[in-house]
Amino acid sequence: MDERDWKDGAFPEAEGQGGAEGQGGPGEAAEEPLEPLDTGEPQEVQDSEDGDEADEIDWEAEAALYKENFLRALADNENARRRHEKELSLARKYSCEPILRDLILVLENLHLALSYADDGDPAVKGLADGVSLTIQDCLSKLSEHGFQELTCRPGDAFDPNFQEAVGFEPSEGLAEGSVARMVSRGYRLHDRILRPVKVNLVKKA
Repeated sequence: MDERDWKDGAFPEAEGQGGAEGQGGPGEAAEEPLEPLDTGEPQEVQDSEDGDEADEIDWEAEAALYKENFLRALADNENARRRHEKELSLARKYSCEPILRDLILVLENLHLALSYADDGDPAVKGLADGVSLTIQDCLSKLSEHGFQELTCRPGDAFDPNFQEAVGFEPSEGLAEGSVARMVSRGYRLHDRILRPVKVNLVKKA
């Protein structure tokens, strides 16, 4: 570069750079636009109220669903508790049933022994009285646990709830279909029949 170039104010490199900036040479990317400055002012949000309203309705439905499920679970738990208490009460109430069923055979044998006792013999009478007292004491103690002996008399109305008809026989002076004779005693534990009273019913000849 000679002195004239300096005097004319020509700067080749500067001009080349200026021309490049003004015209934009090939292969160079275009200048990107600047983003607006954040002035701190609140910007308008569209449909914000609609979105909040939709969220509020969803939460109400969700709360109602959880409440319904909670109440259902609470009711199921209460029903299970009551059912368990009922089953436990029944188990306690009839816990001695197997033992009492076995004792029925013992009581029947004692009653059978009394039926064959001869009251004319003083020795036999004393033995029969002892057996009778034993039966009474046994029934008295068992009644404290809800055990009861069932009997009936001739002429009583037949009750299928605790009686079982095993035969028929004629009997004068008694209504047809009533009890003619008790064949064997029955037994009950609380309101459960362990064995019904077996009877013969009256049948007119």
